[in-house]
Amino acid sequence: MEDSSQYTTSFKFAYGTGGATNVPSGTYFMYGDTSATPLTREEAVTAAASAAVTMTPIRAAYSFDGTHSDTYYDETAIGYGIDFFDITLRGGVATIAPTEQVWHGRAACGLIGLIATLVAFVALALTLLRVPFFSTIVRPAAPSISTVHGAKGVIGYIIPYIIFLLPAPLLYYWLIGYPYYMQPQWFKFLTKFMPNSFFNMAPMNSLMLFNGVVGGVFLVLYLLVFFLIGRKKGANLETTGLKLPFAQILKSLLLAVLSFAGIYAVVYACSALSGTNFSFFKFNIMPMDSTHWVTFFKYLPVWLLFFLLCGVIYNSLTRINNAPVWLNYLLCAVVSCGGLAVMFAYDYGTLFATGVRGIQYIPVTTSPEWLAAVGMSFPTALAGIMLFGLLFILPITAVMSRVLHKKTGSVWLGGFLTAFIVLVFTISHMVVSI
Repeated sequence: MEDSSQYTTSFKFAYGTGGATNVPSGTYFMYGDTSATPLTREEAVTAAASAAVTMTPIRAAYSFDGTHSDTYYDETAIGYGIDFFDITLRGGVATIAPTEQVWHGRAACGLIGLIATLVAFVALALTLLRVPFFSTIVRPAAPSISTVHGAKGVIGYIIPYIIFLLPAPLLYYWLIGYPYYMQPQWFKFLTKFMPNSFFNMAPMNSLMLFNGVVGGVFLVLYLLVFFLIGRKKGANLETTGLKLPFAQILKSLLLAVLSFAGIYAVVYACSALSGTNFSFFKFNIMPMDSTHWVTFFKYLPVWLLFFLLCGVIYNSLTRINNAPVWLNYLLCAVVSCGGLAVMFAYDYGTLFATGVRGIQYIPVTTSPEWLAAVGMSFPTALAGIMLFGLLFILPITAVMSRVLHKKTGSVWLGGFLTAFIVLVFTISHMVVSI
């Protein structure tokens, strides 16, 4: 669909309404009525009341002028939803009017709670480092590969920095694809790693593929910089932040698990006691059921490897020895997602300026060869929504990695903890595909 006005003519609408199509916005009608005979609000209330007996549900068609992200606050969209539930669940009795509900306040409190949760993970880890058992992890941090002096030094730093920004945006849309697969709905779209009985979440499969491929590229780039440039400056295994006795690595893992589990227990407690979830739009850290936890541990190894590698890059290459502390935090945050942020700004900036996204389709799927073989191009819509969340969590966890490395002198604690956080951030609100 080019825009929302075409929604009621789509095959998805016809499938979801039992055959109805081209229905005017705001129309109530019976499921399976292909002519979509309009019901008044009073008739819809009566139909909803008899639905429990007749098992013939009602439907309502809505479309409105707005952008996707604005629906989170849009009083018109919220009003449609509330009125539908008033009709179908409350016999037509109105609840609180949409204009009287504090939607912005709820969103702001959710964001505050989410940020507080993220800060708490690191705060608890730093507190537990004071315990004698865990304090043995702490050791002086080795110097970074990067020390910048003069214009030549600045150029020598910027070139590798920019190179590390390029792989993610160049590969993102192609690797993520259109990661949608809902078996009961028989819909499945382009994703390079289709869900199966083991890896059973299409969006997470796409992210796992992205982490694996981009992580491989990062590893090659880092090794080239390390051996071609770093070794000349005296870099060694200790410089990477990986040199740590095995017992201390296990302590780092245990500390990361305790810090993560301790704060996640608070998330569960808040949900159980007050129904509170710490979320803002697509930013979520939510309680997970047993199925999600099983899936969490299946994907975890790839996230651990990726974020340990990111910790090495942040702290032994991106960090500048003779730079202010705040600048190193900023450099780590930008390198974590700067290339993706530029792509995102171009893509959605073009959308708001022209009404059409700058990158509408997944690369290659618009080629004549692809269209001849598959018959349709695949949009970047869901990949763009997933990117919105990554641009939030990646710079935050980059700063976390830097804070924990500065405290412990190694990348292990930061790598473990940030892997847990990013994985739960991306998986906790997603549905299992199979």
